[in-house]
Amino acid sequence: SPNTISSSSLIMRGKNGNIIPTEHNLKCATYLDQTAKILSSNFIYNKEFQQQLKQHKATSHIGLSFKINLDGKILKLDIKNSSNDILLDQYIINILNNLHYLIPIPEYLKEEELTLDFRAILNH
Repeated sequence: SPNTISSSSLIMRGKNGNIIPTEHNLKCATYLDQTAKILSSNFIYNKEFQQQLKQHKATSHIGLSFKINLDGKILKLDIKNSSNDILLDQYIINILNNLHYLIPIPEYLKEEELTLDFRAILNH
């Protein structure tokens, strides 16, 4: 698989906007890790995205923010930090729109809705 994402981070925010800490909570950390892997793998294995990334000569820092509901359905997506490549940004949006669902919000989080802030460094 191509070395597309050199590093990434994912932060969870509750409905009130506060960050949900994961340092001392293995369940939360595991949920976050599994979600990050789903996101990353969708970028890594998307051929159109890979082709556009090869044409994009510079390393890009992207930042995405999206809300999911209890079922893991992606409700709202915002690009907070653009790749500075309109086509690449469009592929990112398309990948997430085609994904539709992420892992449902676990009961132990006691949240009806989460905002996930995903940041990644993309290499061509």
